[in-house]
Amino acid sequence: MNPRELRLAIALAAILVVGGGYLAYKRLGGWKSRLESREIALAQRRVEAESLLSMKDYWKARSEFLNANQPEFKNRNEADNSLLTFVKDRAKTHEVELSLAQLEQPEDQTGVRASNMIVDGKAEYEKMWRFIHSLQDDPKNFITIRSMELRPNLEDTKVLEVTELRIQKWFKVSNSEG
Repeated sequence: MNPRELRLAIALAAILVVGGGYLAYKRLGGWKSRLESREIALAQRRVEAESLLSMKDYWKARSEFLNANQPEFKNRNEADNSLLTFVKDRAKTHEVELSLAQLEQPEDQTGVRASNMIVDGKAEYEKMWRFIHSLQDDPKNFITIRSMELRPNLEDTKVLEVTELRIQKWFKVSNSEG
């Protein structure tokens, strides 16, 4: 091999070694960054798991409360009637005049089902607020208010009107229903 070919071979070998080293460096850098991001994700999951485990007793007590107190959804008619009766009784107790009490389709979520209704009514300010509060004052009733619209009565400023008051009563679904 003449000196020119030798220099060319050395240059080619140097290029291959430097290029291969660069590619290996890039791959190792990518591998390292992926490992670091996985390590961060695992550390976050560990913190979350420790946090959840520290709240185990709290969630266990809540689960026991639900199992002991939440009524079971037997059929839609019974669920709707219990919600309708509850709302009408509370309205009567707080002297709220209901102009609409319309039942809607039940809502399903994992393990629970809600009986739904829309209510429109009016009463004096204090009576209306007490009525709305009384709907959710006892957690054992499993009543939630999804949304509502309040507006003052333009003819009588002592009266508050509620429209589109969406009320839900939650029931547990038996395992056979799923």
